[in-house]
Amino acid sequence: MNKEILKEVGCYAGCIVFIAASAYFSGILQESSFQNLSNVIVNNIKSTGIEQYINQERSSRKKVTVYKNYRPRIIPSNVIRGSESSGAWKNLFSSNKKVVFYLYNSRDEFHSAIYGYFSKNQLYKNYNLQPYSLDAFNNMRTGTIGPSKICNSIEECNSVREKASNYTLLTNFLSNCGKTMCVFNPAKNEYVQLRKRNVTEAEHMLNGLRNW
Repeated sequence: MNKEILKEVGCYAGCIVFIAASAYFSGILQESSFQNLSNVIVNNIKSTGIEQYINQERSSRKKVTVYKNYRPRIIPSNVIRGSESSGAWKNLFSSNKKVVFYLYNSRDEFHSAIYGYFSKNQLYKNYNLQPYSLDAFNNMRTGTIGPSKICNSIEECNSVREKASNYTLLTNFLSNCGKTMCVFNPAKNEYVQLRKRNVTEAEHMLNGLRNW
């Protein structure tokens, strides 16, 4: 059972409960009848296995950690599409290794420390280090993504708008990651983001994610 099915059944059950509650408060349905109907709905949900599915989902989310209390998150599909359609930052999402990404300026001690840590600990075996300077990143971000001519149909206009929207989501996603540091795992389509831009914590996390 996938999440879409769960969503649909949940909406269905919610609608039934709403209708029953409306009938109860309007006086059409007696309290005992309302309680019986509620019990039937709950039992039906349990019999379909949805309750077990929800518990499994909650349980798995609690257990899935890749480093200390860091949990991997899915890279949004719109972000991937924005990179593929524009050709921007494809190296971050199609690497054969995990990718380390952050933004830095010319006097950034964080960048110097991470660069040195990579060399000292031979982390290039596990990661591709792909930081971007703020100037280089901003120059790409302000690139023109849109129509080169007036679109001739609704389909073409929609395609252009979707491409521009995905590109905006891509740049916003990377801007947020760049504030601290993100480790992308293209093989799993997941990422982990450093909570604060701290050199020691970043070094420990990189060491802890070697085999992720």
